[in-house]
Amino acid sequence: MDVKGKVAIVTGASAGIGLATAKLLSSKGAKLALAARSKDKLEKLAKELPNSMAVVADLSKVEDVKHMVKQAVEHFGRVDILINNAGQGYDVLVEKTNPATFRYLFDLDVVGPVSAITEVVPPLMRKQGGGAIVNVSSGTVLMHLEEMGPYSVLKAALAQISLTAREELKEENIAVSVVYPYITLTDF
Repeated sequence: MDVKGKVAIVTGASAGIGLATAKLLSSKGAKLALAARSKDKLEKLAKELPNSMAVVADLSKVEDVKHMVKQAVEHFGRVDILINNAGQGYDVLVEKTNPATFRYLFDLDVVGPVSAITEVVPPLMRKQGGGAIVNVSSGTVLMHLEEMGPYSVLKAALAQISLTAREELKEENIAVSVVYPYITLTDF
């Protein structure tokens, strides 16, 4: 996909995979809505990358997701690419999983990306005649690693719903992809 002039939302853009993705998209000429919780980091990055804007958002909150998409559309007029990258690790034995932490991470790692998809597909990408959605899962979903069960199950849910959305949207020129990174340089 040629991204020059395309509008991309990148969640988790303040560090790690999101930061690297934002820089790469910018170098290829994309316009960026950079989303994360880290206001100072986002604002600094938005100044460094041409045609970009910062949107402070906690992707575990549906209202923040809606605000993120609304801000991107108000600023750029459209959304062509959605990169659902925001996430948080959770290294813990299954038996020691804290239900409140698990529920928060479910909202961040699964509900947030699904909410972003529902905000961009029907009103925007479908009307525009297509788009691209990339959901960042984890290589841990392809393994059974001790102390990674709770995290892996959330990223497996994201992968599964992504692959289902791929089938549902393929006839509408909306590509849905899943990325399975394993070891990366990040503040995870």
